[in-house]
Amino acid sequence: MSTTNELVNLIAEMAMEIDKSGSIVDFGALEVDEEAVFHLMATTVVESYCDMFNGSVLAMATVTALVVENFVLQLMLENNGVQRK
Repeated sequence: MSTTNELVNLIAEMAMEIDKSGSIVDFGALEVDEEAVFHLMATTVVESYCDMFNGSVLAMATVTALVVENFVLQLMLENNGVQRK
């Protein structure tokens, strides 16, 4: 059985691969570290949803990729002066 850190690393790596295949996010345009964002979101997903997904690595990686995309899009909106409701 893998440790939580190993699982987070695996989820982050898989999510980055998923993100490459159709991402609308350009990390080069932002002042955030891509790997750090993926690891932060993977940690959150693993801690919050591991039981719900019955440990499904692919499901957690997919959710992580979507959460990262949402996070980055929110940053982009804020950088362009769009306020959250």
